[in-house]
Amino acid sequence: MFLHAGRGKTGASFVSAAFANAADGLAREGILYPDLQPAGTVADLCGRNWRTSGGNGVVFARADVDVRLPREDRNILVSWQGFGRALVRESSGVE
Repeated sequence: MFLHAGRGKTGASFVSAAFANAADGLAREGILYPDLQPAGTVADLCGRNWRTSGGNGVVFARADVDVRLPREDRNILVSWQGFGRALVRESSGVE
């Protein structure tokens, strides 16, 4: 699993949008960037239209990934700014 734990105001939303736009190319290289948003929703369309996106991390964490992801995909890319915030809080001891 590849985890993009971007920090706010560092271009992390753009990186998430870039992942969403490159999902087909990443898949050809054996990396799955799972798009678990319901098709046609604002969140689904944001990243694929080069608008900033919060990434796929929250939806990934809440999804029943055992049912929704193919078993053979082992290289999964997950992106979310919240991971970066959580890492900072954890390392600084802030609750």
